[in-house]
Amino acid sequence: MKFIAFYGSEDKKDRFYSLSGNSIISYLYDTLIRLGIDVVIVSPSWYIIPHMFTKESNCFDKSGRRVVYCPSIGLPGKVGYIVKIFLSWIWLIRYLIKNTKSGEKLLVYHTTNLMMPLLIVKRIKKLKYITYFGELFQDVYDINVFERKLENKFLDISDDYIFATQNQRKRISKNKKYEFLELYGCYENRMQTADRCIKENDKKIIVYSGKLDAHKGVINLIRASEKLSVNYEIHILGYGEKESIKELKKEINNMRKKGAKCKCFYDGSVSRAELDQFLSSCYIGVCLQNTNTRYNSYAFPSKIITYLANGVPVLCSKIDVVQESAVSECIEFCDAESPEEVALKIREADWDKKKKRAKAVVGELNESFCRDLKRLLEEKE
Repeated sequence: MKFIAFYGSEDKKDRFYSLSGNSIISYLYDTLIRLGIDVVIVSPSWYIIPHMFTKESNCFDKSGRRVVYCPSIGLPGKVGYIVKIFLSWIWLIRYLIKNTKSGEKLLVYHTTNLMMPLLIVKRIKKLKYITYFGELFQDVYDINVFERKLENKFLDISDDYIFATQNQRKRISKNKKYEFLELYGCYENRMQTADRCIKENDKKIIVYSGKLDAHKGVINLIRASEKLSVNYEIHILGYGEKESIKELKKEINNMRKKGAKCKCFYDGSVSRAELDQFLSSCYIGVCLQNTNTRYNSYAFPSKIITYLANGVPVLCSKIDVVQESAVSECIEFCDAESPEEVALKIREADWDKKKKRAKAVVGELNESFCRDLKRLLEEKE
């Protein structure tokens, strides 16, 4: 089975991809292998480092996943960026026309840069797409009218779906016949697979990971440090816009100047393996977001599953899709806009009870998803 997705090596960091996307892609790939299905990732991911020209390559990465990479050229600037995308599109269209049979099923990871070539190929080869939608970009970004129509068209022409939340089904025509699965994140028990290296530390480590945005609550977590004792320590791991990182560091310094006993640290961006290793020493994982945004009505924060897969209970905003989810019993909910309430929940919630449940819930979701994916693929034979 071919899996069309922007995938890159986290060791080399030489091609365009996202860390969160890589995690979902890796999980889906590994699940297909577990089900006895031969799979190859077809990655139109271009080079992000300067180089002359790289040919198409077919290889196995460090984790043993088979990947076909597109050719790429490392031209600088906006013109170079456009050339890389165009070359990627042409290659993907040509590759799929040459290497697929009419009506063949493909697994697709939805991203904006895949929609146009996949729409073209579907029309030519009548391919069937099982598409993973972690989110719709029109809910997250201020995209133009053409991109919005293109995304809605791609949603419509997909044959079956893997959604992050059931709410995303509302976007599909009521008259359409389709199958869907729900996938919150990577249901792999990282406590069993990660290279464990638990730190000897008497502090209760609180971690906030992922994309860093002042509007997603990380600032209020930092401000909560003023209400926490010396027994706690906050670590922030992730990436974001320069302004967001600058504001984050400024707030950390402000708390230090105020004499907050709970220390805050920004540790930068880390790989999935490094995050797993760090989470082995953590007490609580935090996911604080603005509950009033349209985005949170349709997207499930995948970092929650990352925490739980490492046996770490979660403090989260009162997001409806999370409160209604199968993992809500492992989560303590709070008002993300109130640093005082964030600190109160950290101090007083029954984290030991939630931690015990966290160790089991991801395994249950994993087994359920594997069964449902197998059924979906068998029904479509």
